[in-house]
Amino acid sequence: MKVRIDDLPSEGRTFEVEVEGADLDQALGPDRDPGLVWSGPAQGTITLNKAGRSLRVQGEAGFRFTEPCARCLTEVNQSERAVFDLTKLLGPEPDHPRTHEVRDDEVDEDYLTEPEIDLTQVVLEQVALELPQRVLCTESCKGLCPQCGTNLNNESCRCAQQVLDPRFAMLAKLRKDDGTPTDR
Repeated sequence: MKVRIDDLPSEGRTFEVEVEGADLDQALGPDRDPGLVWSGPAQGTITLNKAGRSLRVQGEAGFRFTEPCARCLTEVNQSERAVFDLTKLLGPEPDHPRTHEVRDDEVDEDYLTEPEIDLTQVVLEQVALELPQRVLCTESCKGLCPQCGTNLNNESCRCAQQVLDPRFAMLAKLRKDDGTPTDR
C-alpha cells in the first residue's frame, strides 16, 4: 500500500495494512527458517504525520507463526507484536565524502527520496526485525538425546550420559583403563 506524502492532511492519517504470508516469506528471502509457517497475515496499524522535512511513522504490526523448538523440534505457536516509531527525513540524502565518521545523530537517519511511502514495506521490515532468533517451547526445554533422538521433555532414555566427542577419541587412547596417563 503506497501513500503519497503530499496527500497527507496536516493532522496526519492512520492506515490499516495487511501483509500475506507469501509476501513475508519473499521479504525474508533465503535466510528464512524453512520450519517457519505463517498462521495468517501480518496486520498493522500505521499513523503518518508530516512535519516540515520529516515524516513520523508510528504503529504496530501483529503476526502469528508456527516454528519448531530449537531444542526438541516440537511445533510452537508464537504470537508477536512489533511496535515502532520511525522518522523519515524527506528529500535527498546530503552528499557526504566517500568516507566520513558517522555522528551519533546520523545513526538513525533514514531518508525518503520518493514522493510516496510503501506501508507494506514498513510492516515487512518491522516483522523481520521482531522475529525471534530461535524459538523454544519452554525456557527449561531439555531437547533431544544426541544419541537416540528421544525427546527428553517427555521421557528419559537409557543412553550413556557421558559420550566422548569423536574428535577427542585419540586422546582417550593415551590413558590407561584406570584413567591415569600411559607412559610413552
